[in-house]
Amino acid sequence: MNMRTNINGKSQIVVGDLTTHGGVVISGSPFHTWNDIPIVRVGDLVTCPKCSPHIFKIAQGVTTFTDNELQVATEDHLTTCGAKLIARAAPASLVIAHTAFASGSGYDEQFILHDLDGNPIPDMPYKITTADGAVIRGITDINGRTDRVISAETLGLSIEPDMDHLLTSHSED
Repeated sequence: MNMRTNINGKSQIVVGDLTTHGGVVISGSPFHTWNDIPIVRVGDLVTCPKCSPHIFKIAQGVTTFTDNELQVATEDHLTTCGAKLIARAAPASLVIAHTAFASGSGYDEQFILHDLDGNPIPDMPYKITTADGAVIRGITDINGRTDRVISAETLGLSIEPDMDHLLTSHSED
């Protein structure tokens, strides 16, 4: 993996980076990438588990460094909900996966979403995708828990914000 671009002493932000509110950068440049991950500019989107409606824009960027005339974001720039952007040093997970046997005959998996302070993220739309392509959508409960995924064998699962739900509910506001 190549070193991140450093702009004025700060790391450039890319899709998947985090915010100080426990959110995730979810959109970026269709023109430029770092390690095949889109770079992020003013106006690109982040999730925010602390602030409703849970989706916001990046508000700040480097005035002298642009991508398609949009200022490029670096760590510590702000989003429209006031969160600061954080450049991850390496891939990280925002969730904890809990796996247990269900009645001794299979697996019972559940994600718990939490912010950087360890607080649960309630009412967050999510999408779980299994290794075989099945999709489970839902909204976290008051304790940040997703629905359980029950299977006869271990499954590779990935979780992400449910962008369809977030963008639809955001456009109605």
